[in-house]
Amino acid sequence: MSEIKIPHVVDLEFPVEHGDDIVEKVTFNRRPTSGDLRGVKIDELTNMSMAMTVVCRISDFPVALKNQVDAADGLALVEVIADFLDSAR
Repeated sequence: MSEIKIPHVVDLEFPVEHGDDIVEKVTFNRRPTSGDLRGVKIDELTNMSMAMTVVCRISDFPVALKNQVDAADGLALVEVIADFLDSAR
């Protein structure tokens, strides 16, 4: 696995409507910090809702949409978190 370059953009296969806008991509502008993981146990990162909370904290994806993202897109976003954490090993 290679190091994730910042900014890292994930194109959503199934864009999400947000008011008058449509979210088509999610940009990660930084790696997660320990503060971004506050309230989240590492083993809870397998829980989609908890993992999406972390995604929202380090990307431009609106927290109000975390439960509306398509499951396939959600997994792609959570994979980025896993890759960030794995690259620290």
